Amino acid sequence: MKYEYEITDNRILSVLADENIYNYDLSSQLKEEYEAGNSTIYLYFEICDYDYKYEKHFFFPRSFVKKEILFDSDGWNPFPQLLPAEHKSYLTQSGNNEFAIYGWSKGNSEEENRVRWEALNVVAFRELPPPCDPKEL
Repeated sequence: MKYEYEITDNRILSVLADENIYNYDLSSQLKEEYEAGNSTIYLYFEICDYDYKYEKHFFFPRSFVKKEILFDSDGWNPFPQLLPAEHKSYLTQSGNNEFAIYGWSKGNSEEENRVRWEALNVVAFRELPPPCDPKEL
């Protein structure tokens, strides 16, 4: 599964912006620190500013970071934590490890689709592969 890590506390974001840290890619450091399971997140930056180099260190509570599941077009997505974004058919897996192709229908509301998939015991879904070209077989 793919995840995104986001700082949720505006005070931390404000300090990072004041220090011009917002230009740095925080995702890899946030992921590493969050997944380590520590109660404190530590971010380290080496900043080159014209003729000199300096370091910035930030410590803040882990509770200020939110971990969100992202849709993975190339892998399995947990249901109902994630819902299909497009109205089309998906390969699904049930809680019994059975596979089936079910549609996320345009004709139904999101709630109707969700209830239908829950009734079918769907626990994960993924995009269907593109059709094969018979000429290549």
